[in-house]
Amino acid sequence: MTVLEATSLTKRFGGILALSDVSLRIDESELVAVIGPNGAGKTTLFDCLLGTTRPDSGSVLLDGRDITNLPVHRRARLGMARTFQRVELFSELTVRQNLIVAARARRQHRGLVRDLIAPTAERPEEQARVNSLLSLLGLDEDADRQAQVLSLGRARLVELARALATDPSVVLADEPSSGLDDADRHTLVQALTSVRAGGTSVLLVEHDLDLVRAVADRVYVLSAGLVLTEGHPATTLDSAAVEAAYRAGVDR
Repeated sequence: MTVLEATSLTKRFGGILALSDVSLRIDESELVAVIGPNGAGKTTLFDCLLGTTRPDSGSVLLDGRDITNLPVHRRARLGMARTFQRVELFSELTVRQNLIVAARARRQHRGLVRDLIAPTAERPEEQARVNSLLSLLGLDEDADRQAQVLSLGRARLVELARALATDPSVVLADEPSSGLDDADRHTLVQALTSVRAGGTSVLLVEHDLDLVRAVADRVYVLSAGLVLTEGHPATTLDSAAVEAAYRAGVDR
């Protein structure tokens, strides 16, 4: 079953064609990567899928529902989660509290502002879910540390855990390996593999092609707003189209 699908997305910014008739799909329990040089259109594609940017034409479907015109928070309620290229955590909350707030926001338990001001004790089901995510991302020792004292690499893992705490059908991960050391990168690979095996789909924008090769089921290659090719990473990443796109280094 297809979880997330984009059809013929086109977006212009003034005279710049950022996306040109871009289509992609992510099926259930699938990890799909989007790669390409700087300026290829990856961020614009992400923003159109998330709802932070409205495409000029084309459509976005989530679990078969047209969400093209829905705001970001409605997409989140329907099962779309994301991580950010620049980490955005609740810095004064602990790692555990960050995850609890995310889980409650999806379920509309209490209110987000109330949970930020005065976090309450975890319910048993919340504790079980959070403990599972802390273990999955190797964050057990960081659980009671404030987010603001974490290294960039550890903060990225927390952000992925927080996205998963919302129990999404699909996670859009924007360069999650950026800033990770070898140990945290290994944890990320294991976590992404486990997430996919657990039934959550992942759309990954990533510059680390070795990581893409290790975790992706399929890869889309963007360049100058166009999909150049799509396929299995074993063949796609070594294709002439990918080599040409990265040599050109399109930058706009």
